[in-house]
Amino acid sequence: MNALIFLVLFPLCIAGLALVVPPVLNVRRIIGVTANIVLCVVPVYLLIKYLDTGPVFFRLESPWISPLMLATEIAIALYIIYVSLRAKRTLPALLVLVQSVVMVIFEVTSGHGMHVEHSLFVDKFSIIMALIVGIIGSAICLYSIGYMPEYHHHYPEVKDRRRYFGFLLYLFLSAMFGIVFSNNLMWVYFFWEITTLCSFLLIGYRDDKASRDSAFKALVMNLVGGVAFAAGLVYLYHSAHTMELDKMIRLEKSY
Repeated sequence: MNALIFLVLFPLCIAGLALVVPPVLNVRRIIGVTANIVLCVVPVYLLIKYLDTGPVFFRLESPWISPLMLATEIAIALYIIYVSLRAKRTLPALLVLVQSVVMVIFEVTSGHGMHVEHSLFVDKFSIIMALIVGIIGSAICLYSIGYMPEYHHHYPEVKDRRRYFGFLLYLFLSAMFGIVFSNNLMWVYFFWEITTLCSFLLIGYRDDKASRDSAFKALVMNLVGGVAFAAGLVYLYHSAHTMELDKMIRLEKSY
């Protein structure tokens, strides 16, 4: 279980470093290479350890996890509403409002007494996905360290926010690992929300009209999926009385 938690938290720590470390190319490259090696090695370790064991489930309990996730989801929703209304785009604000109201009502009512036995898991497919995220995702982050100075050299009119860009990339990786290893569908939803926000901010990095339009188009598509995701979670819980992916699969096979 420690390796799974590490793969979620380690990119988050690198994201924090990317935000505070000065944009000195050699320093950032050292950090990027180190992160790249670690994010490639740990999934390989999981491959060696769990390839022939079948699905393995882990219990992770803390009274702070669910309230912290809910607070983060609300903060993301409020930010999206703010930037949408500021840009005079009502559709994304409306979508995220509907999505948030559905989830808050669910968590306060039915979800409040929800018991999840196993929040994390690892199996062959999740290991394959972790290898893809770790190897390809970290390689993209490493490439961007050398690419971004060249980009800003060719486009001097674009505000240089390389720290912010690196932070978003590694935050995205952290959320992707969270999606891959979550057996709790509420956790999957939480990490989905983080990827939605990161995608929106990364696409709009240039902060011109074309990039803002593209960012809001992507945001609307993700929010439509988010509304469907939220409604699906409510329906699944009231139908199957669980939020654990493995138990839902077993229930489906029993019919």
